[in-house]
Amino acid sequence: MVFIMQTMWIGKMCILTAKSISSTISGEMRADAVKAVIISTICMLIYIWLRFKDIRFASSAVIALVHDVL
Repeated sequence: MVFIMQTMWIGKMCILTAKSISSTISGEMRADAVKAVIISTICMLIYIWLRFKDIRFASSAVIALVHDVL
């Protein structure tokens, strides 16, 4: 479980807030992030392939970008 602490100042008063994120929600966020990376990688591959008319350029560029993400 992840706890998020925030401090807000209003004049001379300090307000502390605490929120927690359960492991279920963080697991869903991780799965959504992986799906987003895969979908964007496929879209970039298709775009570069169509733009430069060569799959070698597209695959090389996408492999370099995915390597940077990892």
